[in-house]
Amino acid sequence: MKAEKRGGKAKNSRMVNVPCSICGIDMDCPDPKPKNDMLTCDRCMELLEKGYSPEELKMTPQDIAKHIPRCEKVAKEMQYLAFDDAWEQVHEIGIEHFDHETLAKEFYNRGAVSMLLLMISLEMPPEMLDQLEEVSREAKKMRVVEKNNRGE
Repeated sequence: MKAEKRGGKAKNSRMVNVPCSICGIDMDCPDPKPKNDMLTCDRCMELLEKGYSPEELKMTPQDIAKHIPRCEKVAKEMQYLAFDDAWEQVHEIGIEHFDHETLAKEFYNRGAVSMLLLMISLEMPPEMLDQLEEVSREAKKMRVVEKNNRGE
């Protein structure tokens, strides 16, 4: 195996795929792996730096199952906010005044807004919305090019 010299230290360029010692997600690690050292993914490392203990971050299927009833309750509350209220408005106006495409677009939009608000509430920087807009613009341009190439 060739090692590359940089700054007086040998740098091994070979990477191996190993599970995170805490959450078990696969990650790349330089080979040889550190001996008797906890290998953590970026997410777990960030949470450890915020003061969580490794035990708090390890979730067994039984631990996850404990959260199902509360998740169902919160999902119902979110459903009311993002869907039920709007569905009542549709029925007040009269469902016959809407076509399926209009309804699908409206409810897709409400779901996407809810998802983005959730991401912001979980510490996604709001500035990331600017990046998402830029990615969307680029994706639209690519679709136009693809359609033109197919002759549509």
